[in-house]
Amino acid sequence: MTINVTADKPSLDVAKVQTTLKVGDQFDALVNVTTTSPYGEARVTVDGSVDTAVAGDYKLTYTATDKFGQTTTKEVTVTVAADDSADVTEEE
Repeated sequence: MTINVTADKPSLDVAKVQTTLKVGDQFDALVNVTTTSPYGEARVTVDGSVDTAVAGDYKLTYTATDKFGQTTTKEVTVTVAADDSADVTEEE
């Protein structure tokens, strides 16, 4: 007889991560990220970065890891938009 025991993976909530920024805004990828595990603490790491000085789309991969090495991964795209107020053109 074989008995397989499966442990629950950690949960990872990235729904409140700020996904729209303007050039020059401050951004901390771990703010508003939560993780829980029925087995104690889970650690969150982020792969990727956001350069708030340069407009564009940035992909971040969040990984929650519990004490057994089980992981849950989610991706978030953060958009840094140019500040349109600097592009004012005078008409003559």
